[in-house]
Amino acid sequence: MNVAILGCGYVGIELGRQLASRGHEPIGVRRSGEGLERIEAAGFDGIRADVTDR
Repeated sequence: MNVAILGCGYVGIELGRQLASRGHEPIGVRRSGEGLERIEAAGFDGIRADVTDR
């Protein structure tokens, strides 16, 4: 299952790690580019986006 995790901080990264280990495909979304390395180090993809942009 594809899952988007908005606001991928401490809890979101752990959630993504658990989902990825169970065969799901999480994508972590961050407003800033900072932290994308932590998302990818946790074993899933991360993107920079602001969900409030129109």
